[in-house]
Amino acid sequence: MKSMNKEELKKRTIGKNTNAYMYVLDELKVLQRLEHPNVVYLHEVINDPNSDHLFLISEYHSRGSLADMLHKKNEQFKFYN
Repeated sequence: MKSMNKEELKKRTIGKNTNAYMYVLDELKVLQRLEHPNVVYLHEVINDPNSDHLFLISEYHSRGSLADMLHKKNEQFKFYN
């Protein structure tokens, strides 16, 4: 499960008339339809208007996050250079 702070997202502007929160909602609409073996499946989005957080329920990935994997690869690359 991933939690995102809606107020923080709304503070970040993207372009003239949009903020990060609106951008995330649009991207989540696409992710909810997407089924591909190389993409972690998004099961559900919990967006309670009374909560200041947005919750994403996704498929469990046993090897950690993509950020962790990229960090490890970058560290290995630095070692060899």
